[in-house]
Amino acid sequence: MIIDALALEQYDSVIELGCGYGQNLFKIFYNGGGVNLKYFGGEFTKSGVEMARKLANIEPNMKAEFFHFNHLKPKFDKKLDFGKKFWFLLAIRLSK
Repeated sequence: MIIDALALEQYDSVIELGCGYGQNLFKIFYNGGGVNLKYFGGEFTKSGVEMARKLANIEPNMKAEFFHFNHLKPKFDKKLDFGKKFWFLLAIRLSK
């Protein structure tokens, strides 16, 4: 798997924009990402953010934070501590 080659222990966090309900972040966590990483997910839809938060609350060992992110007007509404070295994923779906 790709996750085996990433050596995630050298990173402070994993960030995904366009994360939906956090599926990729949860897969990384459960497939060896580990409890020392922070997981951040930005999502455009309110339902996606709400579901990701509910799922993250089920896993007490996962340090996860999910927030609204508008890819059309990108900005972070609050200060997020990603650390000095992070792994970044982008999963934005564009439609007409």
